[in-house]
Amino acid sequence: NSPQDAFKATASPTPPPVSSYYVGSMLKTPTFPIWLCNINGNYSILFCTNRQLLSDWKMEHVFDLHFYSGQPLQKKPVHLTI
Repeated sequence: NSPQDAFKATASPTPPPVSSYYVGSMLKTPTFPIWLCNINGNYSILFCTNRQLLSDWKMEHVFDLHFYSGQPLQKKPVHLTI
């Protein structure tokens, strides 16, 4: 099972109204390195598979992120090195 499969299995077909979202206290220091994005009205997910990114400042120098939109135009996972 890939992270993309997990996202597909848990993604809601109709997201709740935007007015129900709020910024939580863990925005800058999340428990898991996962961020939900809304780009031009389309929801996507940006995530890191290395949890040490959150606990070891040395990991912040170079790390990998994955981007998945679930849109038909995205033919393969996007891998970003930051």
